[in-house]
Amino acid sequence: MKTLFFHSAAAGASLLLMRTEAAAQASWIGAAEGDWFIPANWAPGIVPTSGLDVTINNGSSADIAAPGALSKVITIGTAGGSGGLFVRGVPGGLAGRPNLSSSDDAVAGAAGTGTVTVSDADWTVALQLTAGQGPGGNGAVQVINKGTVTAFATVLG
Repeated sequence: MKTLFFHSAAAGASLLLMRTEAAAQASWIGAAEGDWFIPANWAPGIVPTSGLDVTINNGSSADIAAPGALSKVITIGTAGGSGGLFVRGVPGGLAGRPNLSSSDDAVAGAAGTGTVTVSDADWTVALQLTAGQGPGGNGAVQVINKGTVTAFATVLG
């Protein structure tokens, strides 16, 4: 939120203006284990970038099986809903190790149910990774088969 404050000495009055900027968002609408990189799996029809907040909350899962996936804030399972995320590669795969880079926070289970599996792949969260947040928050992050998850801070709710 940006707050602008104007004061006019001549008029002896002040005016306070507040402007809220909505974050650009991408919501997962794809089927179970659908490909992250297909625009039709997202509303509004674009693959997320590091400037877009991402929500996966339609009861299905997004699948990242290639390098270069991006998000700003990512929330998996919110407001009583559920969602999943798979970041997975094939050991010794030739296409490069799959990865997701989140430029802000990440939450699995924000008052909903969120599951994340990272297998033979990498997930980097620039700020805080939270598993299970708020009332009814049920989050799980599973790291297997030489997968890595890196975050500045981690909260297990």
